[in-house]
Amino acid sequence: MDYNSQSISAEDYGRMQEVFCNTGHNGELGLVFEGAGEGWLEYRLPWKEALVGEPGSGKISPSVIYSLLDSSGALLPFYVLGRMVPYPTLQFRVDHYRQPESQRDMIVRGVSARLTPDISFVKAIVHEGDPDDPVAIANGTYMSVRQLKK
Repeated sequence: MDYNSQSISAEDYGRMQEVFCNTGHNGELGLVFEGAGEGWLEYRLPWKEALVGEPGSGKISPSVIYSLLDSSGALLPFYVLGRMVPYPTLQFRVDHYRQPESQRDMIVRGVSARLTPDISFVKAIVHEGDPDDPVAIANGTYMSVRQLKK
């Protein structure tokens, strides 16, 4: 699969994960890379008061959960391809199953459902330690912005 991109080494991928988790929006959230396998990756979002949506509830805001799910899909094509190919969000749907528990970390797992040269289809789930008791699930479509050969 050569989608007109530059291959990256495992070391470069590790650095990319560090940058992805420690800068900008994800850095503010405190996203932590937990692991990856064939067609999937996982992040943890440690609980902190600044992420609470309703003061005094201790529950992470739904907008933070949405962002966590979307972030898991945004980097998945990099991992699956092993190449730097930007895939920004084209369409994203989140189903919130329940409110999160108070003062709990969130874990998200993004899974590559299908990857083409132009589109990445991702499924994601966010939970608090038990994937069979999700807080929310998502389906996303990400569009490649690769440079076309002339």
